[in-house]
Amino acid sequence: MNIWLLLVIIVPFLFLIGTINNALKAQKKLEEGTLKELLKKREEQKKHAKDKLLQQKYEDDEDEF
Repeated sequence: MNIWLLLVIIVPFLFLIGTINNALKAQKKLEEGTLKELLKKREEQKKHAKDKLLQQKYEDDEDEF
């Protein structure tokens, strides 16, 4: 009976440890691959949007004079 009680206590902890381990591996894989590409694209889009906004601002300033 002690063995069954021990298994009932240990199995959920092993499940949690395995789940956490897999989640950390998936996060690391995401950070090293897909996330880097996504952040590069987002940075380029921000830069492009900022340049476009500045260009529009300068064009609007020319119309005032």
